[in-house]
Amino acid sequence: MPSGYSKKGGRWVKEKTEKSFDYDAINRQSAGFMISFFRWYPDYFADLCRSEDARYRLELPQRMMLRIIARYRNVYITGVRGLTKTYCLLLGRMIKGIFWPGVVMRYCAPNLKQAAALATQAFHQIERDYPIIASHWQIKHDAQDSFLITTPYGSEFGMYSPRGDNNSETDAEEIGQEGSDPFDMRRYEEDVLPACRLVRMAANGVPDPFCIQQQHIHISNACRKQNPAFYKHRAACLKEMQVGEPYEGYVIDLSWKTALLCNIRNIAYVKDQRSRLTEAAWKREMCGLYTGDSENPLIPDEKLTISRRNLLMEASHSGDPHAIYIVSHDVSYADDPKNAKCADVVLKLTLFEDVERRDKYRKQVVFVDN
Repeated sequence: MPSGYSKKGGRWVKEKTEKSFDYDAINRQSAGFMISFFRWYPDYFADLCRSEDARYRLELPQRMMLRIIARYRNVYITGVRGLTKTYCLLLGRMIKGIFWPGVVMRYCAPNLKQAAALATQAFHQIERDYPIIASHWQIKHDAQDSFLITTPYGSEFGMYSPRGDNNSETDAEEIGQEGSDPFDMRRYEEDVLPACRLVRMAANGVPDPFCIQQQHIHISNACRKQNPAFYKHRAACLKEMQVGEPYEGYVIDLSWKTALLCNIRNIAYVKDQRSRLTEAAWKREMCGLYTGDSENPLIPDEKLTISRRNLLMEASHSGDPHAIYIVSHDVSYADDPKNAKCADVVLKLTLFEDVERRDKYRKQVVFVDN
């Protein structure tokens, strides 16, 4: 409608009005930008939410672990004792559950009691250090052998359930643990990994192209090289890191020097561990080195099984007059369900035929009986 008559122009004209500013649109854009930023840099979001009474302050290795967990699909982190691996894993998962509603994460450890104890302890510490982050999560189960937290928007973080469960991400804590209480690799490979089949959907009903789908996180101390955690799961992540698609795999090994230089642990702690641990345990638990151990066989059980099945071992002398056979009897005093206690091994030594190695022997295991 005309709003006024202009004597100068001799006609009716409309008055100019200022167009209202759409603050809602600007807020939506800003919120979307902040969410995408914190998805990529979860440590910065944790800094904003950190309490004044927080016991931990994120250092460089912890920030690296949080960003690696947030960005890559297949991750294997070898961390030494005292690096707060469980704390960083749970903190990163809780942040992801906030910014990626609907993700279902399953947590595995060597046994149910250890898994529940580690997760419960880490959650209550995060509840103290980052109360804003913890306020988005509600504890559904917190028992001796069960732990489950959820958000009102459908995200879950809990211990693995029996065969038939569905999840979108798996976390294997201490996957390389050996000894009297080893990691249950069979259950992890047969029940947990096949259940990782959920796909997070976007608002338009198609798979979210920005979400890392079906993610697998492995975090542990180092172990012997005959452990499947090393030659199977870590090797797969390393292969994806070297020749896979971008952000498909990442492997990192952190030693005690990293924890010391970044003020996560002091020199007194390192000295105590050095005096207490054996040489092999020190290399694995504090140096992040994958090595053998005198209590474990030097040959993987899978190789021995294949050798016996294919009859590659010698039952009698080969007839070579230059061959040397060494018969050894190994007795172990360690009481372990997987320890044979004793074993008879025959090593065959034969001279190399080439000139460069004419004074060296080829060593072959031709017989094993436990």
